[in-house]
Amino acid sequence: MQVLDKFIKGYFQVNIAILACAFLFSVLYKILISNFSDQSHLYFYEFIKNIDFQMLLIKYLLSYMLFAGSLLCDLKAIRQQKWSIFSLAFLGTVSSTAIVGIITYLILHAFGINTAITYCLLFGAFISPTDPIAVLDMLKFLNAPKKLREIIAGESLFNDGVAIVIFITLLNIVNKEISTVTSVTILFIQSSFGGLFFGFILGWIAIQLMNLGHKENEIDILLTLWITTTGYWLANHLQVSGPLAMVVSGIYIGNYITQTRKKALCTFWSTIDHVLNAILFFLIGFEFILYDFNSMNYLIPIILLIVCLFSRFISVLISLNLFKIKPRILKNEQIIIMFGGLKGGLTIALSFLIPASPEDFIFKITAYFLVVFSIIVQGLTIKPLMHALDYTHSEK
Repeated sequence: MQVLDKFIKGYFQVNIAILACAFLFSVLYKILISNFSDQSHLYFYEFIKNIDFQMLLIKYLLSYMLFAGSLLCDLKAIRQQKWSIFSLAFLGTVSSTAIVGIITYLILHAFGINTAITYCLLFGAFISPTDPIAVLDMLKFLNAPKKLREIIAGESLFNDGVAIVIFITLLNIVNKEISTVTSVTILFIQSSFGGLFFGFILGWIAIQLMNLGHKENEIDILLTLWITTTGYWLANHLQVSGPLAMVVSGIYIGNYITQTRKKALCTFWSTIDHVLNAILFFLIGFEFILYDFNSMNYLIPIILLIVCLFSRFISVLISLNLFKIKPRILKNEQIIIMFGGLKGGLTIALSFLIPASPEDFIFKITAYFLVVFSIIVQGLTIKPLMHALDYTHSEK
């Protein structure tokens, strides 16, 4: 048993285990029901169909996931690599959204699927962010050099907020709630800057209340739960970005609380995030059970998966080489950054929010394939990649 425990801890990360279990369960269930004539599984089908995924994600899951990831942000460490992180989070996310959106538009039209460019850009927006918890889990597993940890972790924390603002703006365009350039600009500014400011206010209030209390971990947890519920509801009610407010408030609290109290909070919220990721992975696996697959259902998502990986490669190159960023990022470091941008629950969560259309299933299954590939394949092979690039001891 000790040997098995050591093997699991040495070669697997939490997200890999969760996703692998969810993926295998959904595949096995699909195989089982296809070989039995019993109609009892139809009740399960109806149960899955009746789940309002958009309501579940927007109201109950998204705020918790974003807050959990941002709470782990170390601003002091990130400041040393601020220009690289800023470029990756903003320029990288925008360029990735554009690259994925445009190429997806061309591919779908080549297959005779006529869809609007805005819909494809929406796909690009939710496929671009990396997952903070998955990334931090990977970095702890790797014991990566400090410089690399700061860049990859910083990017994953901030590109979530950028991607969500882009996604919400494009979603309003797709839903025809805004139609002019002026309206788009006003919405973007109001949503992004309003969300940043409101998140700062929430974080500041929480810290003041924490300092008034008896420094008990239970009080800290209750206050952060208040932010992710009432605070998130207030942000959306004020028409500012609730997701961005959660990111900022999490960063503020994580950096203005004592290390002892932060450790207890991070333990609680990391557990919450792993549970929510497990729920998301199982839910999207169950949704795919409802679909009848054919070769075309697989072909287009696999092509789009390659497009997403290509866009990650190009967006990192653009972000780190377009300007003379200091400190300079070496070529082998850039390769690891490209490969270390793991996708996770946020990508799957946002995929459920796209409007219903003939191609929405293609986008959802591509998101699922990308997360599976990212967490399992990239997560398991990045350590050998670092050894191959002779980077593991570069700091020495």
